[in-house]
Amino acid sequence: HAFGETTIESDPQRVVTVGWTDHEVMAALGEVPVGAVRISWGGNDEGSTDFFDAAIGELGATPAEVTRLDDSDGIPVEEIAALEPDVILGTNSGLTQEDYDALSRIAPVVAYPEAAWGTPWRESVEMIGQALGRPAEAQESIAETEALIEETAAAHPELEGTSVAWA
Repeated sequence: HAFGETTIESDPQRVVTVGWTDHEVMAALGEVPVGAVRISWGGNDEGSTDFFDAAIGELGATPAEVTRLDDSDGIPVEEIAALEPDVILGTNSGLTQEDYDALSRIAPVVAYPEAAWGTPWRESVEMIGQALGRPAEAQESIAETEALIEETAAAHPELEGTSVAWA
């Protein structure tokens, strides 16, 4: 990743995410983080998303079991340390070298590969799948998502030739 290489020596049981979508990828892969950043733009009243809440519900968890971390003034290092994570995921984050160094003193950190906030979704899913020891589930999730995209495109031929930008 952008700050070097991270080795995860055992199956992580307590994962904190600092990327804005990393927690949702975890849920799609069948895992519930102990902590995730608060979704302050586009989230629900609990600082989460309806997708995430439903996904962890299917896994037998509730939104109250995931500590929401306020990163509006930067990475809350002390709050993350208090959660005692085995791994910290930031594949879709804006971690700085200083953030990475501070978090690495707590647990192994998986940062974005090149540019802050710029990890393509497929690569983020693959990285998180590898970090969680679920590479097969990651590939399955990617294939299911691509199939859904193709199915939706086929059902809406009026979309052919259009493009979108989200910024």
